[in-house]
Amino acid sequence: GRCVAGRFSEAVSHTTGDSRRCVECPPGSHQSAMGQTQCIPCDRGFYTDVWGRAKCDVCAPGTLAADLGSSTCERCGAGKFQSTLGQTVCDLCDGGRYQPEEGAVACKKCSPGTFSERGAAQCQNCSAGFFADTVGSSMCKPCDPGAIANVSGMSACVACMVGKYADIAGL
Repeated sequence: GRCVAGRFSEAVSHTTGDSRRCVECPPGSHQSAMGQTQCIPCDRGFYTDVWGRAKCDVCAPGTLAADLGSSTCERCGAGKFQSTLGQTVCDLCDGGRYQPEEGAVACKKCSPGTFSERGAAQCQNCSAGFFADTVGSSMCKPCDPGAIANVSGMSACVACMVGKYADIAGL
């Protein structure tokens, strides 16, 4: 008979001569048609981790399969995300966003007083003399003359006290 889906026909040598047997397709491959002589590697973005599959499974959001014939999907690394099925690459978090976890489907916004560059796993505090007044800042702004941010992580600058002044920006 013909091999069922998920298997392929392989020649087997016996002392009485050649015969054929049906063999399960290995992980990372599939065969959806009957009577075939080889398995087909899973497409990029798809995988199968078991023997004898008729079709490959799609990689879930937060994961990828970059190569043909994948037997697993890799989780997106920290600072990256993937929001759709069957992907071959993960996207970097935009500036002002971050993602500390692996396998993420979205990035988080930085809090006021912090910022991040593209692909960040975490946000950084604005340096003293600088501030970020909104969520999702990709850079900090210097304090205007007459105001200061004397510690890091400020979401606003503070006006100089009576009797004091700051004549340059970024204090």
